[in-house]
Amino acid sequence: MSAQNRKRLYWTNIPVVELPSDNHIFLKDVIDENFLDYKIPHNWNKRVPNDLPKFVDPYNKKEIKDKSTALRTNVNNGNMWIKVQGGYRNLSRNEAEALQNVPMNYTNVISETQAKKCLGNGWTVDVIAHIFSFIA
Repeated sequence: MSAQNRKRLYWTNIPVVELPSDNHIFLKDVIDENFLDYKIPHNWNKRVPNDLPKFVDPYNKKEIKDKSTALRTNVNNGNMWIKVQGGYRNLSRNEAEALQNVPMNYTNVISETQAKKCLGNGWTVDVIAHIFSFIA
């Protein structure tokens, strides 16, 4: 339902008769290629060699291909690093919102750190909408 591989269990008393389908949203659909300003702090680059691919999961130390790993609440360990000229950058707030199907700028009333923690703890909006669609 989003550009993440986000395995989650949802408990509900709403009789959901089918699982949500994949909307075929991929990282390329939510990553802002023009967003270059938000660089990972200099010392973080020591953890990631420059020859890694475009999208990297620094926590699991692996390449990310079509879909992101699930957002994490601890932004310091990095949700995903995106290769840019001169190093890597973290996800922007808007990219994190897009991964959760949250409207752009929805979290602008709180700090970026708090927004990313909330998004990491949150539900994917389209999954909740899918569950609610079965309310009689």
